[in-house]
Amino acid sequence: MMPKDETTVIIILGNRLQSKQIHQELKGRMDCGLKVFREEGGILLLSGGRSNPEIDVPECGIMKDYAVGRGVDPSNIITEDSSLDTIGNAVFSREIVDKLDAVSKIFVITSCYHVERSRYLFDMCFGDRYLLDFEPCYECPGDPGHEEESMEEAIRFFRGIERGDIEKIMEGLYLQHDLYKF
Repeated sequence: MMPKDETTVIIILGNRLQSKQIHQELKGRMDCGLKVFREEGGILLLSGGRSNPEIDVPECGIMKDYAVGRGVDPSNIITEDSSLDTIGNAVFSREIVDKLDAVSKIFVITSCYHVERSRYLFDMCFGDRYLLDFEPCYECPGDPGHEEESMEEAIRFFRGIERGDIEKIMEGLYLQHDLYKF
């Protein structure tokens, strides 16, 4: 395995758990991300909280177990367990990346049907500060209707917020977003 290198970060997005076992779509995302990790080195940032209240472990915990089981040194893994959706993945990953030294490249790994919305959300949250790459992705069927509706919600969420303004984005997350406002 390549040595820890904080200039490259591979963010793998979680996917709602159906049980405490990794399911096929999440495994596919992990395998894509692990391939990039083996080729590029860097840090794995596994993003996903407890989006299914019936499962008492966060997505990132299952993802970490999978990565470690495939030979990744735990010191090369950062977990993010606050996100409950893709906006959360982007926001909370940005907070973590900002604390790392000299990040020059970020890979965002997800399912192919999910790339367009993920690209929009990560671009809005990260702004021009980082170079983002959304390839490769895991090829699997998605729900076009859900993706279209979710994209419309994302565009509404960011209306009036400047790209990369993480403070305004966080404020909007906690004041407007049903999954995060308390």
